[in-house]
Amino acid sequence: MLFLDETKIEIAQARKGFSNTDLVSKTGLSPGTINSIKKGKRCKPETLHSIAKALDVDPKDLIHVGPLDRVI
Repeated sequence: MLFLDETKIEIAQARKGFSNTDLVSKTGLSPGTINSIKKGKRCKPETLHSIAKALDVDPKDLIHVGPLDRVI
């Protein structure tokens, strides 16, 4: 399971001109799922793929990277 970065999702949405409703429509995910992910709930890799595809970004660009996730 993965954590996505709300800010990164919102930046990608802004670049596409997508509201949350647009993102729901393009991904086929429920509004509740989108909201939960943005509030820090984990998601499956398939869900990440759907969001990244809809926003036309690389999936890795939406993943939350915390201090312990960084490779030094």
